[in-house]
Amino acid sequence: MTNNQSQIPMRAVPGYYSSTPGIQIAIQTGADASDEDLQFFEQLGVEWAMVGIRDQSQHNLDFYKHLVKRFGDRGIKIYRIANSSVHNVPEITLNLPGRDAKIEEFKGFIRNLGAAGIHYNTYAHMGNGIWSSGRAEGRGGMDARRLDIKDAVGHWNGTIFSGELTHGRLYSEDEL
Repeated sequence: MTNNQSQIPMRAVPGYYSSTPGIQIAIQTGADASDEDLQFFEQLGVEWAMVGIRDQSQHNLDFYKHLVKRFGDRGIKIYRIANSSVHNVPEITLNLPGRDAKIEEFKGFIRNLGAAGIHYNTYAHMGNGIWSSGRAEGRGGMDARRLDIKDAVGHWNGTIFSGELTHGRLYSEDEL
């Protein structure tokens, strides 16, 4: 985004500003997006990006700053970086061993985002994956996830969860 564009506050994400009012269009891409990908996003007029980083060694402040500059040079602002190591964390959600270390890792991630100028993140509290029952064809022929509780399976970060007691025991209301 160039400096001469107006700055319109975004109501849905306080602290973020857009060059146009109304609904914002964003792309979801990887940190390894090619120069051609970025050029295409720029040509489409996309102003926002959520960037996934698969290589855990790249989750550091210097790399985040590199991404902000690389995307920013094309007029694309990063509103979120996805880090699967601190998203849907069973240790945090279910108070499992390693919880405190995961909380510290998450806090470091948030600090690095802020220092890189990225002031938004989402956190999901699924301690046993994202559940589905395979794929189905949706409206207009689109491919969609299907959910039928009778044959649903949870998947997250290489782990598969199934059955009624995905972590081997029931959790009390106080624990949940």
